[in-house]
Amino acid sequence: METFYKHPIYALTHVLAGLLTVWYPIIGLLFIGYQILQLVTNRRFFLFSMQLKSGNSVKHTLIKLLEWLFGVILGYIIRFTL
Repeated sequence: METFYKHPIYALTHVLAGLLTVWYPIIGLLFIGYQILQLVTNRRFFLFSMQLKSGNSVKHTLIKLLEWLFGVILGYIIRFTL
C-alpha cells in the first residue's frame, strides 16, 4: 500500500473545514464532494504548493474525512456547550 506524506497544514485545513461546517453546512457538502472527486479522478491538489499530483486511495480519503469529522465534532462542542 502506498504511503502518503502530508504536511500538518493540510490536516489542520481539514479540521478547520469541519469546524466551519457546523456554522456553514455548504462547506461540508463541498468538502465531501471534493474528496470524492479527488478519489474518483485519482488526483490530489495541494493548495499551498499549487501542485496537482496523481495518486489517491480510499484509505487516504478516509483519513481526510476523519480529520474533517473531528472538526465537525469539535465545532458542535464549541457551538452547543460553550
